[in-house]
Amino acid sequence: MTVLYTALPRLTHDLAASASEKLWIVNAYPLVMAGLLPAFGTLGDRFGHKRFFTLGLIAFGAASLMAAFAPAPNVLIAARAMLAIGAAMMMPATLSIIRITLPMIGNAR
Repeated sequence: MTVLYTALPRLTHDLAASASEKLWIVNAYPLVMAGLLPAFGTLGDRFGHKRFFTLGLIAFGAASLMAAFAPAPNVLIAARAMLAIGAAMMMPATLSIIRITLPMIGNAR
């Protein structure tokens, strides 16, 4: 988020983004991620954390490329939403993989 705040004036100027589009560029990521985090945590428990982490990493990488080459504000907003989907897949999986890999952390009293 801090990198986006630094780049936002130049980015929105180059893309000719309206005030509403500027808000969506900033808020699409946390809004989508917060909504999907619990669901993807549950799905990761059901279908495997490693699989969800890998899929999230692929989604995040593809969305990063899409955001880097976005020709219009709407494309950047969609890319930020896709970045959030990838992050929401990776975040709970990361915590679970750490807990499984290092069992002594989970058993500390």
